[in-house]
Amino acid sequence: MGDGPRARAGRDRGGGRVAGVGAAARVTAPVVLGHSFGGGLAKELAYRAPERARRLVLCATWPGPGGTPPRSMAALMLAGQLSATAGWSSLPWLHRVSEPALVAAGEDDPSVPLRNGRVLAARLPDARLHVVKGGGHLFLLDEPESVAGVIRDFLNAP
Repeated sequence: MGDGPRARAGRDRGGGRVAGVGAAARVTAPVVLGHSFGGGLAKELAYRAPERARRLVLCATWPGPGGTPPRSMAALMLAGQLSATAGWSSLPWLHRVSEPALVAAGEDDPSVPLRNGRVLAARLPDARLHVVKGGGHLFLLDEPESVAGVIRDFLNAP
C-alpha cells in the first residue's frame, strides 16, 4: 500500500528537494517542521534521509490512507492535496523513524482530525502529542502562543 508509481514520484521529488536544499545550504542535523501536506514531506525526509533531520515537529498532518479523512467541507478545500497524496501512506514505515518527534494537533481541526495526530504519535517510536485545545487547522497562525512554548521546550530538550 502507498507505493504506486505516482505516489513514489511525488514523494521522491518533494522529500528529495527538501534534502537537497539542506545539503546545498550545508545545514547539519536540522529540525524539520512540517504543517499539513508539509508534514508528509517532513516524515518522508526523516525516513529516507535521517541524517537530515535531528528532530521532527509535525503539525496538523496525517499518515495518509489509514488515517481519518477530513470532514466534508474541509475535504473539498483539500481535494488537490488529497489527490496529490493518493496512494501514499507513512503508516507502513513510521515505526522506523527514530528521530524525536513532536506531533501537534488541533482539537477541532476539520481538515486533519485529531485522531490522525494520535495515530502518528502512537506509531512514531519517540513521539509525544500536544493537543491544541479548540485549535483548528491553522493553529500555528491563528494562535501561535498555544504551541510556541511547547515547540521551544521540545527543541531545547536534550
